[in-house]
Amino acid sequence: MIQKLIAKFSNYLFHYRKFGRSGIGLLKNIKRKNNEVFSVKLNEIPFPFFLRSNTSDISAFYQIFSYKQYKIDFGNEPKYIIDLGANIGLSTIYFKYKYPHAVIIAVEPDPYNVELLVRNTKMYQDIHCVQCDVWSSPTNLEVIDIGKGKWAYMTKEVNYVTDSTIKSITIDEIMQLFQIVEIDVLKIDIEGAEKELFETGFENWITKVKTLIIELHDRYKEGCTKTFFRTMGNYEFSSRIRGENIICDFKK
Repeated sequence: MIQKLIAKFSNYLFHYRKFGRSGIGLLKNIKRKNNEVFSVKLNEIPFPFFLRSNTSDISAFYQIFSYKQYKIDFGNEPKYIIDLGANIGLSTIYFKYKYPHAVIIAVEPDPYNVELLVRNTKMYQDIHCVQCDVWSSPTNLEVIDIGKGKWAYMTKEVNYVTDSTIKSITIDEIMQLFQIVEIDVLKIDIEGAEKELFETGFENWITKVKTLIIELHDRYKEGCTKTFFRTMGNYEFSSRIRGENIICDFKK
């Protein structure tokens, strides 16, 4: 009993030190019914944002705001950031907090995630939400639930169109749409679709990237790591690792 009380107190103390009073509120909300939406307000973040209880939103929150997985030194302040696999916008919000003058393109395919993505980022300037999934070429895609939560939805290419299919978008199309000449930071967390992204159609956009942040998902789709490094072997870059991410700085 005493050990449980000590553990509970330690947990509350950890959250209070990390997030202030918001940390205590977070503890009270994360175990609500599945998908129940609640707000979080952190001292350093200018606007409150929303999470879904008992979902992968919670682990993503800790990764980004507690363990600071995107606390990365880019050398200079980025002007353009493309966030592929933005989910509900937590990484987007963190980037905006760190680089308030950056233009951020947040790309997410799942409509339920996009609903919160828009809600979480609507108070910020120069954040553009795009409901699409990135692919190596224009095509039709279908979202697949692999049972890992909304943070880990995957997509596959299909040769039909239904109410549940979505149009893909390429990185070249994103650059053209938003008139981006050079991508300062390209974050890729797209649950296995990186395999297709680095198989074909990368020759133009990859030379326009300064820093690439990627999480590889061989646990969901075999061959992601092999395909990624086979392509990257054609370019000059230095790499570093932070958490689950590989960070590649291209040599210009």
